[in-house]
Amino acid sequence: KQYEDILGLVRGAGRSIEQSSSRTRTLEEEALRDMLLVPLNAHFGAATGEAFNFNGKTDMLIRHQGGNLFVAECKIWGGDKHFLAAIDQLLSYLTWRDTKAALIVFNRNVGFSGVVEKARQLPLQHPNFINGPVRLDETSSRFTFSLPQDFARHVTLSVLAFDLGPN
Repeated sequence: KQYEDILGLVRGAGRSIEQSSSRTRTLEEEALRDMLLVPLNAHFGAATGEAFNFNGKTDMLIRHQGGNLFVAECKIWGGDKHFLAAIDQLLSYLTWRDTKAALIVFNRNVGFSGVVEKARQLPLQHPNFINGPVRLDETSSRFTFSLPQDFARHVTLSVLAFDLGPN
């Protein structure tokens, strides 16, 4: 339930960014991430950016009662290889106890529909892919992956894509 609430808050904030002025939509990745953290902090009070977890600093982390509710990476769409590398990066930050994560993708290219389709199909090529996609909405999907350090341990990874329009 909390994971679904978090995804709902991120989707709402991401849609608000999509509808914002061109000045907002041209912000760098870190500033866009910080905009997503605002509603998460209002609701959970413990959402942080650039937080250390396991093997590195993840873009978004919500800790609660000694554990992690949510671990996420934010990326500007940079093509197939960049997207698959972002999945690798996110999985490398997850501990055995982390079972819910998200990859948030901001698109600045023409042809957002193609980016959404790639974001649904490329995860199937990843060596840790288990199953999916489950369509969450028009631009978001859920997958199951195994952890790199324990293939028997599965993690839910949601990919949320937002269109910022070409610069």
